[in-house]
Amino acid sequence: MERFRQQLKISAIHAEPVAIRFIEGLDKEWSGTAPRGLAYWRTLKAVLDEEPVREQDKPWIAMLEPLGLRKGQPFEPDARQAKLLRQGAALGELMTRNLQVNPRYAEPYWEGTQWYKSFDFSIPQVTDTKVELDERATWFYEAVTSTEEMVNPKHSLQTARLPAESGLRRLPSPRLAGFSLTRLHVPVHSGGDRFLVARTLPIRPLSDPDDCISRVCSRWGGRFSSMRGA
Repeated sequence: MERFRQQLKISAIHAEPVAIRFIEGLDKEWSGTAPRGLAYWRTLKAVLDEEPVREQDKPWIAMLEPLGLRKGQPFEPDARQAKLLRQGAALGELMTRNLQVNPRYAEPYWEGTQWYKSFDFSIPQVTDTKVELDERATWFYEAVTSTEEMVNPKHSLQTARLPAESGLRRLPSPRLAGFSLTRLHVPVHSGGDRFLVARTLPIRPLSDPDDCISRVCSRWGGRFSSMRGA
């Protein structure tokens, strides 16, 4: 098997064969959570260098270049640039989390509730008139993939989500606390028989090694006050 791996090469017709990089199916721990601070930009740069660029993403690649992220070139920000990049990453995360709580592009899945569809975008994430930027940012902040069946279920049930602070903001304590008992009441004739499973997901703490997020919260005042301490 090892000899096969070393000697196997694949190429297009009339092209030079290239060696194959085998990726083993290992039981390896991993996390889809994006890093914070400058590590976020370094991870983005690594992905940018390795992955092909889709046509619809080219405008964002152009906007990354003034930040020092150019495909195939070194990423070496100076102290001033590094500070601004850390602040930018913090503000970007806050903006995305605000979209999760207050999705300005979506209507509630059920009228009169705070339940929203988890997948509120098309499969290509681009329409005839726009790229679904906010929609895909909201989903991929907390997930890593989507499929046709997930977005447009034909053989399974639709997935709806209740943003914890959005759905419970009228209560004295707006957060679901892991150490307390919380009951989910599904009214009669509300389609509750379609529920396959209900689960809660922890909200990522707004703390980071550089404390950029708390400083950005302070600078922007009450705009993100609902997210502090989440």
